[in-house]
Amino acid sequence: MFPSTGTAKILFQGDIAPDSEAGHFIAGILAHARELTCFCNPIPNSYTRFGSCEAPKYVSWSRQNRSQLVRLPSATGEFCRLELRSPDPSCNPYLVIGLILAAGLDGIEKRMPLPAPVNRNLFHKSAAEGLESLPESLREAITIAAQSDFIAKELPVPLMNKYFEYQTQLCH
Repeated sequence: MFPSTGTAKILFQGDIAPDSEAGHFIAGILAHARELTCFCNPIPNSYTRFGSCEAPKYVSWSRQNRSQLVRLPSATGEFCRLELRSPDPSCNPYLVIGLILAAGLDGIEKRMPLPAPVNRNLFHKSAAEGLESLPESLREAITIAAQSDFIAKELPVPLMNKYFEYQTQLCH
């Protein structure tokens, strides 16, 4: 990654502080998670696994908890990395990776604050109070993405229109 200094460096190395560029990157992904969902989960059946099968349902992050949308399984040192746990195998990986990178970079550019980690098991409904949930259906995800200024900025209009047209047909 090329942080705001213009010098290449590894963002995900060492401890992830909320005000670090890695923290801002994660915050960008969280901020745009609902808008990304129709790309990460492009078929109606994708939504049946949210909240079960260790698939996330809420917009949250943690260092170890598998019920979170973003997880940092090795949160410190040279092996630090993040997992975005919502995409399923039916997604277009090129489109999704591009949008994830754009969301993270948006977080860095806008210095989005990283919220506190959620270290609760979100597979229990009572633990999820106060958290924003991912869309519950493809139709809802399309509506959110179609209204997104972020998606409109990142995708060419013809691609975006064709993608939403095709996705809407899958909802019938």
